[in-house]
Amino acid sequence: MKLTDLAERLGCRLEGDGTLDVQRVAGLEHAGPGDITFFTNPKYAGALRRTRASAVILGDEAPAASCAMLRTNDPYLAFANALALFVASPQPAPAPRRLCAAMSLFENYRTDGFFDEMFAGVVR
Repeated sequence: MKLTDLAERLGCRLEGDGTLDVQRVAGLEHAGPGDITFFTNPKYAGALRRTRASAVILGDEAPAASCAMLRTNDPYLAFANALALFVASPQPAPAPRRLCAAMSLFENYRTDGFFDEMFAGVVR
């Protein structure tokens, strides 16, 4: 995702190169090119200066970083929203009823126990 698009989606003010591609969210000290990270605690100012991230989400009054910055009055909320954009949510497991219905389609076909192993523990 282009940094300009991310800034718009998060409601942040962009300072830096908006054409950068951001692909992941990572911690301040572990971030590298293609990553966006997060800074709020002055205790980590050294890590902010050393980060290799493409961009950082930080507060309006935070010190400048050496990478592109997304500034906001609520960096915690912006970071939570960034996580929601980049981290896939787990898909719910299929309902047992649907699994049983799918399995019943193959009851008259030779499956060599494939479905028995695959769906072990599902009640028919």
